[in-house]
Amino acid sequence: MSNATARTIRENPQASASKIEAMARCDPDAALQHPNCPVELWWALAANHGMEAPSSPAGQLFLLEAPERWAVLERENIQRWISMAWQILRKTQRYMLVAECAERVLPLYEREFPGDTRIREAINALRQWRLGIETQDGYRLEQAWLSSKCTAEAAAKEAALSSDSPAQGPSYSTADKITTSGQYAARDAAFVLCYDDSEEALHVAARAMGHAKHAERQRSAPAMFWDAQDDDPRKIEFMAAKFAEAKWQWMRIQQYRKEEPA
Repeated sequence: MSNATARTIRENPQASASKIEAMARCDPDAALQHPNCPVELWWALAANHGMEAPSSPAGQLFLLEAPERWAVLERENIQRWISMAWQILRKTQRYMLVAECAERVLPLYEREFPGDTRIREAINALRQWRLGIETQDGYRLEQAWLSSKCTAEAAAKEAALSSDSPAQGPSYSTADKITTSGQYAARDAAFVLCYDDSEEALHVAARAMGHAKHAERQRSAPAMFWDAQDDDPRKIEFMAAKFAEAKWQWMRIQQYRKEEPA
């Protein structure tokens, strides 16, 4: 399709479904934003455009008509949307969001380790570094962050050992270990900062929320392991809490993207 033809379709609000579908093959963004975008084409395009789809002209109507369908689409694609958007965020934005995620799960760590301020201090050091990175104090703030990060990593490894799981990361393979959901939540909460500005930090924070939800009933409840059946109420509850945290992360990523200069 030539640029002139595509422009004619974009500028015609009454363009036919077949023409919009043809344009979608070369310019899916334009097809998504077309006010006369066919409903099924819109849903297919929305799966790859989680940020733009809801505010598109046709999308606003489609979401009103089928909010439950959007809920399913979001659940199926939110991790992919996060991954795609994560690559676009600036480095400071990624670090600041990691700090936010770590702060949200910080109470899960401090509940198990009251009086231990190492993770909290590392979060503060990270924020101060990224906010002051371009100032004359940038180098000093970076060194303070690196020092705090080492201290936080030590706290994370100690939390992993106390929960009877390997210090190098999560282990859900052996259900015979005496390990509580509260301890797992604390361990994951402590590990968030260890991933720097990697997307993995967000996954670990969301997993911590899942364990915390399971621990709400009874703090010493045995941890939920991955060999549980999908219809196990504990696993359903765990996955729901994890998804809820991913939705919050996705919301914050969108807000960071909107802060970008035009």
